[in-house]
Amino acid sequence: MNRNRILAFLILLVASPSLSELKKPAISQSPMERDQLAIYRTFLGSYNNGSTVRLNLSNLTSTFAPSDDDCLKGVELEADGRYNSMVHRFDPRTALPGNIHLVDPEQQGEAVQQNDPGQEIRQGKDVNSAVEAGFSAGLLTLSEVAFDKSHRYAAMSFSFVCGGLCGHGSTIVFEKKKGKWKESKRHCSVWMS
Repeated sequence: MNRNRILAFLILLVASPSLSELKKPAISQSPMERDQLAIYRTFLGSYNNGSTVRLNLSNLTSTFAPSDDDCLKGVELEADGRYNSMVHRFDPRTALPGNIHLVDPEQQGEAVQQNDPGQEIRQGKDVNSAVEAGFSAGLLTLSEVAFDKSHRYAAMSFSFVCGGLCGHGSTIVFEKKKGKWKESKRHCSVWMS
């Protein structure tokens, strides 16, 4: 009897989708909202800061999982939770500031691994060349945007990964002032490796 239970469990385990497949968010079939695109443009404009260097942007957003960070204190995000269960694909025809290159995140992830500065340095490449190659292959990913009920505040996160110990990211809060989205002065979580 025990052997049958074990066999049934193994069959279920093999036939069941993996946990990562179960947790993959749905890709929205509707276009991004005007305010969502405006926030991305505002962020990319300040992130690029006028640089002409090509920036690899994931053509797929990630979900946004608000933290218990104080930066969201007093901001009541919409309760529908779309921002943590659905993602969008950037339309390649969408005008974005700077030298943005939309990329497939999985393919670019492989390029990041191949150009990991730490690995390149261990193999004898000089530090400056290794870091430059890592940054050139790096992948910027933007999360979905979560709005408050009045659409006065919005929050998103970003990550830039250029290797195992090469990257940074943050959660950012935006505020709509005089019809334009501006990065707020609220200090949110930041990570760096």
